Amino acid sequence: MKPLRDPPELVGKRLAETRVALGYDSQEEFAKALGLTKSTYNPYETGKRQLTLNSALLIYSRFHVPINWLFNGDPSQLPNHIHKLLIRAA
Repeated sequence: MKPLRDPPELVGKRLAETRVALGYDSQEEFAKALGLTKSTYNPYETGKRQLTLNSALLIYSRFHVPINWLFNGDPSQLPNHIHKLLIRAA
């Protein structure tokens, strides 16, 4: 059975790709847009800490990025405009 979440390193890589695709060059800008500090957000993106459900919900609420994408890499529910941005960024 597949784990409920990918390892923090994979989730972090996905977060970084998503942040850049959304037009945020820095973690600090992205964290601020979410109402987080860089010191809270940075460990998620660097894979040092597992993304919390609360933070994933903030990303969903602000940018409509599905939790399944963040935790498992499932692009099936990504809004089309975000999916296109991720493809271009890759």
